[in-house]
Amino acid sequence: SSAAWKAILQDGSLVSPGTANTLKFDGTAPDTRTGWQSQTGVRMNTAVENPNVKGYFYNLLKDVAAKSGVTIPEICKILGIMPVATDVQGGFWVCTLTERLAFRGGYWYYGAYVGPFALALYLARTNAYAFSGFRLAFYS
Repeated sequence: SSAAWKAILQDGSLVSPGTANTLKFDGTAPDTRTGWQSQTGVRMNTAVENPNVKGYFYNLLKDVAAKSGVTIPEICKILGIMPVATDVQGGFWVCTLTERLAFRGGYWYYGAYVGPFALALYLARTNAYAFSGFRLAFYS
């Protein structure tokens, strides 16, 4: 409910969440799971056409793309929510069920899915996870 939260339009404008045609993460195919499992296929879209039923969608970040006809603004690459190149390291996990908070860095046991650009958007605000990784940054 904070006014500080912003959504992103295809032209890179920051707008209030709920504004029409903002960018959203979406599955690349319908979610067919019946339990808390993972399913490959994440894309950027302007609508959630394939929402999560259970679990989460995942890909390597370098393989996350936009739905045909959707333009990805530079701000999405700067924020690390879309790949800047085809060799970025890290996995990408997203759940579209409810509010999720970002974890960066990946989990040490995920092998090729860890890295400086790994982004997990599938854990709820109430989760506590012993295997979380993170990356320190100094800003002055």
